[in-house]
Amino acid sequence: MKSTLSFSPRILEILAITGLAAIAHGIAPQGKKASASAQSAFDRAVLIQEAEHDPVQAAKAYRLVANTKEASAELRSRAWLRLGECLVAIGKPAEAKVAISRAAAGTGDVAVKAKASLQGRRSFRFEARVKMLIQKLKDEKTAKQARTDLLWIGEDAVPDLVAAI
Repeated sequence: MKSTLSFSPRILEILAITGLAAIAHGIAPQGKKASASAQSAFDRAVLIQEAEHDPVQAAKAYRLVANTKEASAELRSRAWLRLGECLVAIGKPAEAKVAISRAAAGTGDVAVKAKASLQGRRSFRFEARVKMLIQKLKDEKTAKQARTDLLWIGEDAVPDLVAAI
């Protein structure tokens, strides 16, 4: 079964590095190697989302991990939740809700966070990150990057910014 998904050169490079290229093309590795490959691909997707601020490419990588049967159920749930975050960031709220609902269907901490997200509550991780970025605004050395990160977060950071003024 060949994949009909198209990937950017950066995603193809990540897939090759992590060993998930075979999964993307319908030829899955087996056992522990597949699980490690899925975790590695997830970790790279996190880097794309958080360090490179590229939700479109991160969404593609998360979607691949979320649909990989070789990944653990918990890892797939984490990928669905982060995929939902990326879809919100790129203006696809209906798709985001579906992805987050898939994460909420699981069990454990990821499902709790996904359910909170579906109910419109912000996660503790989000709130802590915004507060940390607001603190970094006060330091000349870190202010520029903090501004960039807050702009990337968008309007969800505004109430915390107003409260800090």
